[in-house]
Amino acid sequence: MVAGQEGNGPERSFSGEDCVLDVAIMKLKAIECTWLQKLLYILVIILIGKIVLDLALNGAYAIDHSAMLKLAARNSVYAIIIINIILFFKLIQSIPAALESLWVRGIVKGVSKDEKDCKDEIEKNYCYFVKEFERSLNTLSHQIILGSMLAIMVLVRSFFEFWSCLPKDFWTSSIYLAGGRVALIEGIKLHLYIFLTHYSLEDPLGFISMAIFDPLLGFLLGLIAWKMLTTVRYIGFLNKRFVLDPLMQHPDGHGGLECLGRIYLLIASVIGVWGFLFCFWLVLERMLEINDFSTPLVIEMLAVFAIIMPRSFSSSFCGLHKLLQKKKEHVIKSIDIQISMVLMEEACPGREHKERENLKRMTDYYDKVSASSVWPFGKLAWVNIAFSQTLAAIGVIVSFYKMLALAYSLSQELNLW
Repeated sequence: MVAGQEGNGPERSFSGEDCVLDVAIMKLKAIECTWLQKLLYILVIILIGKIVLDLALNGAYAIDHSAMLKLAARNSVYAIIIINIILFFKLIQSIPAALESLWVRGIVKGVSKDEKDCKDEIEKNYCYFVKEFERSLNTLSHQIILGSMLAIMVLVRSFFEFWSCLPKDFWTSSIYLAGGRVALIEGIKLHLYIFLTHYSLEDPLGFISMAIFDPLLGFLLGLIAWKMLTTVRYIGFLNKRFVLDPLMQHPDGHGGLECLGRIYLLIASVIGVWGFLFCFWLVLERMLEINDFSTPLVIEMLAVFAIIMPRSFSSSFCGLHKLLQKKKEHVIKSIDIQISMVLMEEACPGREHKERENLKRMTDYYDKVSASSVWPFGKLAWVNIAFSQTLAAIGVIVSFYKMLALAYSLSQELNLW
C-alpha cells in the first residue's frame, strides 16, 4: 500500500480477481513463509536448551552475588523471548477469528457513513480489506528493514558491552589523552580486533552468543514487531473504512468487540513483559547497589516498542472506545424514550398487564446495556494493559537516559582531548 493512502479506503489491487470472504479469512496467514514459523518453533526449543545448559555449566561457577545475578539476567531475557514467541503465536491465531466474528455478528454494516451499501458491496470490500491486511502483514521488505535495524542495534551494543568491561585505563591513559580523537579511532579498531580474534578464542560460546545468536534473535523479534504494528494499524483501519455497529446486548459485555480487545491485550502483554523485566532489574540494582545487569536485547526491544506503543494504543484504541461509548449513549437514550412511552400507555385502563411486561423487558434491557463496557475488554485487562505500558514506558525513558548520560560522558572525554 502506498504511504498516504492508509485509512482512506479499501485498496482495489485485488479487484481483478474474485474475492470470496469466507475463503479469504480461512486462508489468511500472518506468517506466509512456513519456514519462518518452523524456525520460531525451533528457536523456542533452542532457547530452552540454552537456558538449561547455561545454568548447568555456569551455575556452579557463580559463587558470588554478581555472577549469579548476571547468569539470571542473561537467562531471564531468553525466557522472556520464549514468552514473546508463545504470545505472538496466540496473536496470529486470533486475527482470522476476530475478523470472522465481526462479520458473522453483523457488526460491519457499511463502507460509507453517508450512503447505504448493499450487502454484496460490503462483503466485497471487507474481503479486499482482509486480503490487503494479509499482504501488509507479509511485506518482506519492511520486515527485513525492521529486523535488520534491530539486529544491528543488538550487535553494536554487544560490542559496547564488551568494550565497557575492559580496564578503565583505556580512557584515562596518557597515551590516549595525548592522541586525542585519532587515538580514539585507533582504540576502537584495536578493541574490535580483540573482540573478533582473542575473545572469540577465549570464550567461543560467549562470542557466538554476542556476535551471531543475539543479533539473530533481534532480527526475528523485529519481524514479530512489524507484524504487531501492522495488526494494530489495520484494527484502526476497520473503524475508518467501515461503519461498525456494536451490539450492546451481546453476551461478551463489550458490544461484540471483545475479539479485538483480546488482540490488544496480547500485544500489550508482549510489550509489557519487557518493561516488567527491565524495571525489575532496575529495582534490584538499587536495592543491592550492583552494576547494570541489563542486556543489549532488553534495551533494543524497548526502543523498538517505544515506536509501536503510540500507534498501537492511541488512535485505534481510542477510536473503538469512542465508538462503543457513542453507541451505548444512543441505545440508552432510545430505551429511555421507549420506557417513557410505556409508562404513559400503562396509565390507560385495560392495558396495565401488557405494558407491565413490556416495562420489565425494557428495564432488563436498560440494565444490561448500562452494565456493558465502553472498552473492548474487561477491567482486569485494562489494568493489565495500563500497567504493562507504564512499565515499558519507564524502561524506555531510563534506557534513553542512560544512553544520553553515556553520550555526555564521551563528549566530555573528547573535549579534554
